[in-house]
Amino acid sequence: MFSESKNWTWNLVFIPVVTSIFIFIFLPNLRLLKWNYWLILNSIICLVNPFMEEIYWRGLVSKISNVPLLSFLFSSITFAASHSLVFGVNSPGVAGLVGFAGAFFIGALFWICYYKTKSLRGCVLNHFLIDVAGMAVFILADKAVLAIV
Repeated sequence: MFSESKNWTWNLVFIPVVTSIFIFIFLPNLRLLKWNYWLILNSIICLVNPFMEEIYWRGLVSKISNVPLLSFLFSSITFAASHSLVFGVNSPGVAGLVGFAGAFFIGALFWICYYKTKSLRGCVLNHFLIDVAGMAVFILADKAVLAIV
């Protein structure tokens, strides 16, 4: 699962997503982050979570079928449902249909990256970057603002 990527350029598919989250969500809310135990706890979660989720959602769940379309749909839909239902309880930013659609899109990109590279390295790295850049949304969902261009 963590072997060297076969088509490493597919790991770059996340550059627009990570850049957008960083510019339009993280930077406008940077002043709201306070250095306390919650920020430290969330930082630790951002380090551990990508490994656990990618090993589960891409490494195991995507193996449910050898048919790529079924594997893609099952992995992406269940990933999105888990995020909007589990995280959506405490974070309105990822709840409901909008949260489901966003998590489905990201889950689909993770699946494509894993399918094309045959490695979880890029998925884990990009999941980490998305978690860190989006930390402002999960921590500050009731206070956060989105940058309007």
